[in-house]
Amino acid sequence: MPEICEGDSQCKAITYNTKHGVCFLKDNVVALIRNSDAVAAYASSKAADVIVSDFTSYSGVDLPGGDYKRLRGNNYLQCFTACISDNACKAFSYVSKKSECWLKDVIGRPKATKGVELGIK
Repeated sequence: MPEICEGDSQCKAITYNTKHGVCFLKDNVVALIRNSDAVAAYASSKAADVIVSDFTSYSGVDLPGGDYKRLRGNNYLQCFTACISDNACKAFSYVSKKSECWLKDVIGRPKATKGVELGIK
C-alpha cells in the first residue's frame, strides 16, 4: 500500500480503511490514533512531527456521562489535542454535526450513537 503514496510528491501519509477497502492519500500527518477499521503509514520525513498517541478511536459510539468540559466550534483534531493536553481527560466525544467536543473524566458504558466520534486514552 505505501507504494501508492511514493509516486505522488504531495503524499506524506496514507490511511487505509480496511472495513470499506478505501485508501486516503494525505498531504500532512499530525497524530496516529488506533482504529480497528484502519491502518496507516507516513513518510519518514514526517516522523519527528507525528504524535504517536495511546488513543483508540471509535466511530458511531459515545460514552454517556463523565462530561466535564464542552468545547464549541471545534474539529476532531482540536478535540483530540484538547484531551491530550488536559490531564483530567480520559476520553472525548466529538459531534461533527454540531462541531462540538465533550471532554470526559469518567469512562462509562459505550453506547452506539450515530454521528459521534469517540476517543479513549
